[in-house]
Amino acid sequence: MRAVLFDLDGVLIDSYGAWHGVINAFARDHGYPRISDETMELGWGQSVDADAEMFFPGTAAADLERYYDAHLLDHMAGLVITPGAGEVFGRLRSVGCKTAIVTNTPHELTQRLLEKMPFDPDEAIGTSESLRAKPAPDMLLQACDLLGATPADAFMVGDSAFDRDAAATARTPFLAYRWDGGRRVDELEEIVDLVRKGLGD
Repeated sequence: MRAVLFDLDGVLIDSYGAWHGVINAFARDHGYPRISDETMELGWGQSVDADAEMFFPGTAAADLERYYDAHLLDHMAGLVITPGAGEVFGRLRSVGCKTAIVTNTPHELTQRLLEKMPFDPDEAIGTSESLRAKPAPDMLLQACDLLGATPADAFMVGDSAFDRDAAATARTPFLAYRWDGGRRVDELEEIVDLVRKGLGD
């Protein structure tokens, strides 16, 4: 395997609390009702366009994205880094495997967020006008192209149906992180062993 593509939220970090905080800050500042835990869970991991439609009817997705970009980092106290996330990129690099992050977080915000993280992927790709959010395969295909890998020679590591379906469309082998949505892995270091042998038996 020549590359590993990681989802960000739910795999490398747990940013649920940070996103719930910024979403409810937007609701407060713009006169919407508070977004409950139950409603938040229904939309967790979706695109900004879907957030605008589901949580804030009548709000333009571009306006919501600008708010996220300006205020998400105000809620970093609600973000937890997955144990081992800082080391797995170096270990993969040591066995000749390149890495990328592919996330439904907008691209510019992804870059700013990664400046505060202890890991350094070869590429990091978020949504943009030219790249559709997962479950579309756009970001996975671009990541493989940038890393010099074919989709069949990469793993996509994710924790949701968005990740699984994007991988299926891109024809990229999928690893389900702490989730029974595919070939399951429970620790990031397991991925290094799987890279060494491919999918295995």
